[in-house]
Amino acid sequence: MSQSTTDACYTMGYSKDETERLIHQSELYESITERFLHTAGVLME
Repeated sequence: MSQSTTDACYTMGYSKDETERLIHQSELYESITERFLHTAGVLME
C-alpha cells in the first residue's frame, strides 16, 4: 500500500465565511447526530 505525497484540498476553501458556515452547520446537526449515534449504540453516555 503506497502513501500519497499530495495533500488533500478542501474544495470549499478556507475563508472566514466558510469556517463560520461549518461552525453553524455543526451546531445545527449536533443534537440529531448525537441522538442517532446513541440510538445506534455507537455513542455511549
